[in-house]
Amino acid sequence: MAISKMQAEQVDPRDVQTEVETSIYRVYFADEAGATDEWRLTGATDVRAVLEWGSANAGGRSFQLFVETDGPSGRRLDLLATVH
Repeated sequence: MAISKMQAEQVDPRDVQTEVETSIYRVYFADEAGATDEWRLTGATDVRAVLEWGSANAGGRSFQLFVETDGPSGRRLDLLATVH
């Protein structure tokens, strides 16, 4: 993890216009040959539950975890974690 590039600053929580109670996640598995298997998860209680699901279903593959959001330019994926 590149902590040396990380920056932390205090924020005013009132600067947020919208807060989402439940998120939509995507988990993209990849094997050593480069084959991928993509999943969309809804109804998860939190990101830890999605990480647990990914680990339980990885079957020896690595995976990336994204949160899916909609913005003015369309659907967007924000990378949350890469698990090897």
